[in-house]
Amino acid sequence: MTKSFLSPILIAALLGAASHAQAFGVNVDKRFAESDKNADGRLDRTEAEAMPKVLANFDKLDAEKTGYVTLAQIKAAMEKR
Repeated sequence: MTKSFLSPILIAALLGAASHAQAFGVNVDKRFAESDKNADGRLDRTEAEAMPKVLANFDKLDAEKTGYVTLAQIKAAMEKR
């Protein structure tokens, strides 16, 4: 009886986590677009100020030392977490 009770709860929790991850991804897309003031598809350090976590990790995200980060770099870092 306990097993059948826990399974739906576990499934709901897993589905909720997946939905949260998808929503977070959409939020990142939107926040990146809003932060990218010159619409060049990348954030320099000044633009990244609008995304505090990106700014705090800017040097890690900008591993190639280009002076900017892309949405793909941000998403790749998120997937590693």
